[in-house]
Amino acid sequence: MLIDAFGDDRDLYAWYAGKAVENRWSRRHLTGQIHLRLHERQGAAMTNFEITLDAADAERSSMTIKRRKLW
Repeated sequence: MLIDAFGDDRDLYAWYAGKAVENRWSRRHLTGQIHLRLHERQGAAMTNFEITLDAADAERSSMTIKRRKLW
């Protein structure tokens, strides 16, 4: 499915393959994320974590938000 979706674009292939493994996505969920163009939206949310929290707390806060969006 990834080959059909991305052909010769190895970067996108690898990015989606990595996300699918990391998040244990089903084939159906992966297909949905590809159609929604997750790679263009990932990390696009604006926050003030970097300037208001120390580095470790900012990272944890960002990861918490990312995980909640996937559920």
